[in-house]
Amino acid sequence: HEKARRTGLITPKAGFDSDYDQALADIRENEQSLLEYLEKQRSRIGCRTIVYWGIGRNRYQLEIPENFITRNLPEEYELKSTKKGCKRYWTKTIEKKLANLINAEERRDVSLKDCMRRLFYNFDKNYKDWQAAVECIAVLDVLLCLANYSRGGDGPMCRPLILLPEEDTPPFLYLKGSRHPCITKTFFGDDFIPNDILIGCEEEEEENGKAYCVLVTGPNMGGKSTLMRQAGLLAVMAQMGCYVPAEVCRLTPIDRVFTRLGASDRIMSGESTFLLN
Repeated sequence: HEKARRTGLITPKAGFDSDYDQALADIRENEQSLLEYLEKQRSRIGCRTIVYWGIGRNRYQLEIPENFITRNLPEEYELKSTKKGCKRYWTKTIEKKLANLINAEERRDVSLKDCMRRLFYNFDKNYKDWQAAVECIAVLDVLLCLANYSRGGDGPMCRPLILLPEEDTPPFLYLKGSRHPCITKTFFGDDFIPNDILIGCEEEEEENGKAYCVLVTGPNMGGKSTLMRQAGLLAVMAQMGCYVPAEVCRLTPIDRVFTRLGASDRIMSGESTFLLN
């Protein structure tokens, strides 16, 4: 798995593809044959420092030090290149073995691409099953997160009560002692002050009428934007089936939330749009 992530290639295990397995076996066989040939040439010439040199299709040139070149080299040695202190030779045997190796490497690469094609094809055939599994895991992940937050919220948590709007139950939102779900402390380290939010309803002990439109005023950095975000977030969380950070939460279903807030503030750092500007 680590190699696949690093290289972007999926290497099949032995037995998955016979052509790929055979190509690997031929590569190992030819590489071993070339190593054995090198040992024979070292013994033949009497020089243990002979090594292979080269890359690509020019691999496996015999690099021989100049002090051994004065001796009579075998006739099949063909000079390919030189550098200071040594010369490089090829033989028909090396050329044949390298051709076999390159052929095996090409067959390996073709088989590898075909393995990936077949793997993706088989994966695509079960696309609907994989999609269903991913959706189930996503839903389970969300439910676990909501359950974890509902159990471990900082402060009072309540189960929302959602009422269907009727003739005697107009749309409303009632939040008592509510808090922003992402903020437990203020920027200055003080505890977050809970807020009561009443829209379309009224306090039980008061009879001032129902306000269906609320105008929020206050000083700069007084928490106006936070309060509006708080109301929208708690309404969404309640309808998702999550407990909300409040003492009481009652509302009728909300089908949309319209916002137009300054995007340059940093609520988690206590920096308002006014402060940043």
